[in-house]
Amino acid sequence: AQILNLPTGAAVYIGLGDAEAQQRDARFGNKQAHPGANADGMGYYSKTGELLHRGGVHRTGIPFGRGDTIAVAVVRTQRGKCVTFLKNDRVIFQELAWWTDGSLIY
Repeated sequence: AQILNLPTGAAVYIGLGDAEAQQRDARFGNKQAHPGANADGMGYYSKTGELLHRGGVHRTGIPFGRGDTIAVAVVRTQRGKCVTFLKNDRVIFQELAWWTDGSLIY
């Protein structure tokens, strides 16, 4: 996805997560209902470039914003399946992952 416009102070999260858990969190007033806010997801945050998982910072990378092209993909490697985050066709994060009962585990 290319970010064409991002208002001042706005943020973008891109990632993978348990949609049901995020919807439940949002219904109960959790303003942090985004990929990486709980144990079942991982999200890349535009303002800081942080890779979020389990509600905290898993790694630190490069921020992104207006004019950048960002993507998340599941890539099969020799080590297994990896969640890969890209910015402008450059790999920013690549984390080994596997799934169990519909959840993403790291």
